[in-house]
Amino acid sequence: MKITPHLIILLISSSLFCQDLSLNSSQTRAVIVGISDFQNEDIPDLRFAHKDAAAFAEYLKSPAGGSLDEDQLQILLNENATTAQIAAALEWLDEVSKEGEPERANFLYQKAIELISDSLTNELAISFTDTLLKLNRYQDAVEFFPDDLQSEDPDTNYTFATLYYKLNRLEKAEAHFQKYFQLSKNPFKAQIIGTFYYLNSEFELTEKYFKKALEINPKYHGPYIGSSLLYYNFRKYEKAVQVLEEGIENYPGKDDLKIMKAFMIGLSDASETSKAFKELEPIYPDAAKIGACLTLMRENKFEVAMTARARINEAYANTTIPLFLDISYVQMLVAQKDFNSAMGIIEKNTYSLFSYELLQRDPALAPLRETEQFKTYMQRNYPGKMNRE
Repeated sequence: MKITPHLIILLISSSLFCQDLSLNSSQTRAVIVGISDFQNEDIPDLRFAHKDAAAFAEYLKSPAGGSLDEDQLQILLNENATTAQIAAALEWLDEVSKEGEPERANFLYQKAIELISDSLTNELAISFTDTLLKLNRYQDAVEFFPDDLQSEDPDTNYTFATLYYKLNRLEKAEAHFQKYFQLSKNPFKAQIIGTFYYLNSEFELTEKYFKKALEINPKYHGPYIGSSLLYYNFRKYEKAVQVLEEGIENYPGKDDLKIMKAFMIGLSDASETSKAFKELEPIYPDAAKIGACLTLMRENKFEVAMTARARINEAYANTTIPLFLDISYVQMLVAQKDFNSAMGIIEKNTYSLFSYELLQRDPALAPLRETEQFKTYMQRNYPGKMNRE
């Protein structure tokens, strides 16, 4: 068996383990994702990830694994592991479970060691480190491996880059990110690094890695959208539109870039919103309604905006359009002092819209920044960045 980052196991129990490390099956839920066959041609296919996922699911159903029932598991393999399905599964997990403890991660680690040969112990240990990162136990994670650990595995380097960044060790983080990219030189890998730096509002490093992705493949649309969001967050509105125009020129068939351009124009200059969306009507017949919804949100016309948003969500349920409205939607919710709903959207951050810069600097979000919920979220997700300021 080969453990890869494309085998994702999230298992949470709402009670501590007994002394014998057995699971409380009645209070345990799991989301298991295994992808070997990728639709994105830039991501190399794997051989065993989906088999590993299915095998682990069977283990969890067995007495040794806790005798979990079907309704306690969500298993997504290959073509069923779409972004929407994974997001829905994680939302389900969040609703039915409480946050895990390091002891639970350790249980998974020990059981995996028993199930798989000793030669894979190091790979599993890296997965354990990644789990500790997700639990925000950064010091525990870094102590799990020696500081001078070297690896030729790209994803191991990504795990450690993330860890060292959270610990505010920026040079070491960037060294691991560079190695992660150099070991594959894949535009998808460059975009992953760029997105990480974007969320943490490291302007120059974000720009650097998105440009690397586009140097390899100018028709790779993700970095254009990421770069546009970066420029918008740092109030470089002309560049936010310009980079999308470059993307449309290189990849004229990608409608996501065209709709994103209209949103960037609307967010940057309210007077141009109607014109920007009207130009999209040959592609999106309801484009004018999308632009009108954006305007209603920016004007804080709550009830009519909510009605318009509900219609757009229904009409474009399988697209990114509803997500692109989220910035203005959160701004409107904050104006209404509905801080819980605003934080719910921010915490999902489905399309990586909400960066540190946007959250900390957007004047419309100033009342939200005074809440304990916001402060806790920022400290949990941006510990290194918060400590630097």
